[in-house]
Amino acid sequence: LQGLYRIMSILHLSNLSGSKRIKMTFSPDLSAMLVTSDGLPSSIAPRNDTINANLYLAPLFAERRFDLQILTSSYRSIFFRLRGAKTGIRASLTAWQSALRPLDVKFQSLFRLICKYNVVPQNQHGNVSDIETSSEFIRLELLRFILLGQSTISGEASNAFDQFFTGATFHDQLFQREARGIDAGVASVEGNLRNNVLTPVRALVYETEELYGMAKARGCKANETPLLDPQCALRLYTSARILYLTLERCLAAVVEARSRVNDFLAWIRGTASQVRARGTASDSVQRQNARDRRVPNGVLQRVSDFLSLPMMHTCREAGDKTKIARKLTECIIGAPVSDFFVGDSFSTDIVNENAKRACTLKSALELTFHSSAVLFNQPRILLSESVKNIDLRFEVKHSQLAIHTRRGAWSSKHNHGGIDEGITPNTFFKPHILNMNDGMDRYRRNWMILARSLGRGEIVEVVAIPGCDASENHKCEYFPDYYLRSSLNLPDHYEVTNIAFYGDD
Repeated sequence: LQGLYRIMSILHLSNLSGSKRIKMTFSPDLSAMLVTSDGLPSSIAPRNDTINANLYLAPLFAERRFDLQILTSSYRSIFFRLRGAKTGIRASLTAWQSALRPLDVKFQSLFRLICKYNVVPQNQHGNVSDIETSSEFIRLELLRFILLGQSTISGEASNAFDQFFTGATFHDQLFQREARGIDAGVASVEGNLRNNVLTPVRALVYETEELYGMAKARGCKANETPLLDPQCALRLYTSARILYLTLERCLAAVVEARSRVNDFLAWIRGTASQVRARGTASDSVQRQNARDRRVPNGVLQRVSDFLSLPMMHTCREAGDKTKIARKLTECIIGAPVSDFFVGDSFSTDIVNENAKRACTLKSALELTFHSSAVLFNQPRILLSESVKNIDLRFEVKHSQLAIHTRRGAWSSKHNHGGIDEGITPNTFFKPHILNMNDGMDRYRRNWMILARSLGRGEIVEVVAIPGCDASENHKCEYFPDYYLRSSLNLPDHYEVTNIAFYGDD
């Protein structure tokens, strides 16, 4: 439906024989489908003759056509929002890693430097790949440097920091350019999350709530099997809410990390100027620059706080993949934002247990994708089970074949006896039956028309097969067990070369 929502897949026997001459036609309400082919060999056919056509009757299409329209639009919108959120999350992770890369390089060189000064134990020398251990040593030494400065108590660590802050990478103009790039990169992460992830996730929550309301309302009708299970619709709504709440926590962590990065960059710039001014004259340019770039006491207090406090609590249970994805800078500032983007995969069999573990954007998005797929697969199963297949076999072979569908002169009044001939439009198909038997009815809602040429092409046979009459207020409880047949004899020396339907026939 609408070119996006696959209703069902039916394996036709002509696929097994590799037949390419397949024709099909649908009734206007999709309740009947006629498929014709050039015949199957007897080894594939269930009997010793060939199957020339199949009539598929699906009354639920007509009964639930309005529900299917709502489902199609919801399917298209929900998966469009999910794909947009997935793309935005990937872009945000890439932007976050790119923004912190300059600081990661600087802190990796700092760790190697304090290892050379024997500040780190011998068994940890050069172990820069262990991000968590490296960050703990750097955080401890940075806090000690802030509190004690250049003193004998700091030991060799103060010398390592002096060499670190006087390096070429901490030239003031170069560092200012890097600081502006880092701040712009972190700001782009927040903007991307708000514009490309938060907006579709909010719409997703609203649409899943509406879908749950429709499923619950349809489930209240007696003697009617709903297309959607209300419990599955509730799981999808819950998954969308979990994704939204996880995104809000991620945004809060990004805002906090941005504030910490700005304070940290200001303190690094001021500290580098103070180290460069040490030992110079009191009226030198280095002393003046150090006084101008000195950070306020509030910034110094905030930097000391996040260096001394434990790391921010982002996830309930951080797995191995989550810890590996962390960067050195975010571990030093105590804001592991990468935990929200990378998480351990979980089994999709236990949805309730997965909802408790969906504490990252990746896991919450996977849970929502899985819940959506399960929910929208239910109508396919129900509709596939309702399809009835009737095999059509012809005793006489044909050379030309064409199929068509017509709207019949059907009315609900006929169910109570009789139909008003005056209100029946002339454009409706209303066949004339010569030998009327019990059970035959020319007032049918849908007709499948089949025309074929017999013999050498001098006879045209027309077969009218009644479809199943189903609507929103009328269920098809039986299928037609008859068909109408007529033939047209052409004059001598005439034969049929092609058969085609056009217009209203």
